[in-house]
Amino acid sequence: MAALLCQMGLPRSAWGQSASAPLQVGIAEALITPSWTTRLWGYDNTNHYTSGVRDDIFAKAFLFDWGKRFLVFTMDVGAIGFPLSRRIKRHIHESTGMDEDAIMMQVTHNHSAPSVLDIPTTPADERFHLLLEDKLVFLAGEAKKNLAPARLAFGQADSYIALNRRVGDRRNTWDKDSGPIDSAFSVLLVTSPEGKNRGVIVNYPSHPVTLREDNEKISADFPGVMYRELGRSLGCPVAYMQGCCGDMIPKVFGSEKEMEDYGRKMTSEALRVLKKTSPIGGDSLDFRSERVILTFVAPYSLDDFRAHYAEFTGRGHYQGQWAERYLRYLEDGGDLRQSRDTVVQALRLGDLAIGIMPGEILHLTASLLRKQFPGRKLMLAAYSNDTSMGYLPHADEFPRGRYEVEDAWKYYDTLRTTPDMEKSVRETTAELLHALVG
Repeated sequence: MAALLCQMGLPRSAWGQSASAPLQVGIAEALITPSWTTRLWGYDNTNHYTSGVRDDIFAKAFLFDWGKRFLVFTMDVGAIGFPLSRRIKRHIHESTGMDEDAIMMQVTHNHSAPSVLDIPTTPADERFHLLLEDKLVFLAGEAKKNLAPARLAFGQADSYIALNRRVGDRRNTWDKDSGPIDSAFSVLLVTSPEGKNRGVIVNYPSHPVTLREDNEKISADFPGVMYRELGRSLGCPVAYMQGCCGDMIPKVFGSEKEMEDYGRKMTSEALRVLKKTSPIGGDSLDFRSERVILTFVAPYSLDDFRAHYAEFTGRGHYQGQWAERYLRYLEDGGDLRQSRDTVVQALRLGDLAIGIMPGEILHLTASLLRKQFPGRKLMLAAYSNDTSMGYLPHADEFPRGRYEVEDAWKYYDTLRTTPDMEKSVRETTAELLHALVG
């Protein structure tokens, strides 16, 4: 760390933080790799079972105690439903006393991990649910035991290693334009008061989908490479906090080679940004949490869908299966509108703000939120606490159609998403952040 401080040009004295309550941070990590064969999330792995383990998957816990406490989880899985995240939070509350609203559970959206969210193409692995719950409750306790005096530093810079897949060039090459993306690459570094690295959170939006050619083995995808390489450089645990990557993917993808290349590129970007870090100001922690009601709308009434049914059954296996399910739903008297609740959170660590959103959020939402907080230290984390509603495109994305608008909700087995859903999540996030930082 001393060498890194010199590279940043920060004297040790600059890391001092006067606080009404001294900051403590507890960090813990654990393997969550299953020992059994399971279905993988992502890539439409309907009938694909794991053929082994390429590399381990992890859960990480960062517990911040600064007058108040807030617990951040990241885990190398694809999605999580609200009932499961609430159940785990309740279990953690019972075992540690943590406020349930002060717990954030984020998935990296890893496409090479066991299925956690129960959807038609990949039924949930209930055995893995139990393993995940046990591990997270254990980590909460370990993070609490590991609380120790700490210092925080934050850095952010633009990075263009991701691609907007809705408009971008899909050739497997680094030499292409990123298109419109959320380019903010952020790092939050935790050190001891003496300057020893204790942990780092890397926040950047990019789908973990580098393994397209051989995707039947458990893997953390490129975040796992970053854990290894950046952890080796800094000598501490590394967590990946996923951003608003609903339309953002790695510029290179295909095989284990591309996974390694992209993970190493993430590492080099993180090291570049670490050189730009400065101490977190302020002297306290605060958070907000609010339930949000999202309403899905039926794309067709029963009579209309009967007239279009043959069109969908002729579009391929998956579209045909969806059409059969949807027709049965309408014939059984299913509602044309479905509402469900989810949760939005916001966290303030000194003068750093973190917006915490459910669902698969696209880059435009991130851009609009950042414009509301110019000059503010800000991290944005999607895929948090609940991804069961799937993609939440901004209204401007709907006329462009394509997968995120037209098809993704069918995979998630919901009625159609609407622009009002994204607007509700975005505006609630902004309100919570404004309540914390003005």
